Amino acid sequence: FTELEGELEAELKLRQKQYKYYLNKLLSFENDGGGGLVEYKTLGEIALKITSGGTPLTSKKEYYDGNIPWLNTKEVKDCRIYATEKTITNLGLENSSAKWIEKNSVIVAMYGATAGRVGINKIPLTTNQACCNITMDDTKANYNYVYYVLLNSYEKLFLWYLVGHKKI
Repeated sequence: FTELEGELEAELKLRQKQYKYYLNKLLSFENDGGGGLVEYKTLGEIALKITSGGTPLTSKKEYYDGNIPWLNTKEVKDCRIYATEKTITNLGLENSSAKWIEKNSVIVAMYGATAGRVGINKIPLTTNQACCNITMDDTKANYNYVYYVLLNSYEKLFLWYLVGHKKI
């Protein structure tokens, strides 16, 4: 039994070493011999639409408390979004630059307290102007993948915000 256990331990160590090797190779994004393992694309190349929203005049009570979900950036907290704190009316939608955002779009807070944070809307909704709304072309990229890439790029997005939107 001790001899078999020793063999299994040695085999396990070799498998772990092999796993680590292939994991690092997979995540290195290096082309091996020009084979093109990774193809880099900009958001503009993989999105159907990138837009921001708008805010109806807050002085017009008839623009609010309707049946259209309206998202503020403070609600974008690295999460899925199933509901919004505020709603607007059709009149508010028609008299502002707010626009409908398709379900499963990736939303990035561009400025404010949650700058750089991301979310995925699980319902059709509208947003304020501080939200960058990215509707993916699902033949080019999965919205969950883009969400996680942006989620893991928070520091870079926030730094971009802090340095005045310059290329970093």
